[in-house]
Amino acid sequence: MPTQRLVYIDLAKAIAIYLVILGHVLIKLFNVSQNNDILLQTIYEFHMPLFMIMSGFFFKSSLKLSVFDFLKKKSIQLLLPSLSCTLICILYLYISHGACDWRVELIGNSWFLKTLFLNYLVTYFLMKIRFPDILLFVVSWVVILLIPHSYSLQFNWMYMYFWMGIFINKYRTQIEDRAKVIFSITIVSFVLLLIYKNYNGYDTDILPMSALLISQIPLLLLKLGLGLTGSLSVLLLCYIICKNELFKLDRIASYGCYTLGIYVVQTFIIVNLLPDIMQLKNEYDFLHLFSILLSLIIFFICIYIINTLSSIKYLDIFLFGGQYHKIQKNEK
Repeated sequence: MPTQRLVYIDLAKAIAIYLVILGHVLIKLFNVSQNNDILLQTIYEFHMPLFMIMSGFFFKSSLKLSVFDFLKKKSIQLLLPSLSCTLICILYLYISHGACDWRVELIGNSWFLKTLFLNYLVTYFLMKIRFPDILLFVVSWVVILLIPHSYSLQFNWMYMYFWMGIFINKYRTQIEDRAKVIFSITIVSFVLLLIYKNYNGYDTDILPMSALLISQIPLLLLKLGLGLTGSLSVLLLCYIICKNELFKLDRIASYGCYTLGIYVVQTFIIVNLLPDIMQLKNEYDFLHLFSILLSLIIFFICIYIINTLSSIKYLDIFLFGGQYHKIQKNEK
């Protein structure tokens, strides 16, 4: 039997990928700096940690797979779309600009998919060790923080959030039973931490992040608090809303199934194509409102492109890891 989807998780996914689009629109099309834009700062404190938490939330099902099946599935699902997107962007940059820093593209393009694959890989083999989950997490994270350059593609930071997703799933019933109380705590904590950070002028977007850099520990704790409280606030708010019978958000939540595809498509459209076509001024009085609406339009354009391309099975595999062709077949 197919696994029943959690509507509130799908809704949180839809919100998270929309925030990715909004952040890229502000940066790439309006040249907004994260240092002086409160909306952009807020988004970047938790939107990628939220994605990693939700990925970790569903990790345990991967343990049912053999090593071969696990590597095959995650390579097709994560590495192949990352490689495809990278090659398309490199080809576009060579055609449109006559040059491309292909090393930067190979490393940084679709970075989240590569980091997510590495998180799955490390955690899968760790989980084969018969030790308590909390012990595995603490020891492995300390070791990873001590490894030189483990901050590449934010791996050592995202690794922590991946495990937070595992623990949230483990204690899901207790968390959901106290959703309103925990949400009240997390949203207030997030706002207070954000005010504290901005009032003191702290920059939490710091690299490298390493256990060897003792001076970074206060900032790392602040960044940890912002990422966790922001992510939990979104998850719990989605849970509370979806539990309320007045709100029927199944249709909106269903867009959460498109997160990987949207991530790939928007990487090409917003990061590469649109900045060559238009550069918008950021002096508009309604900059944020316009950005929100434009991002919503791009969001649905991405879904249309995914549905169109994934109707061809091999394109779906090549571009999106083969996720959407089956969905379309089931809907017919």
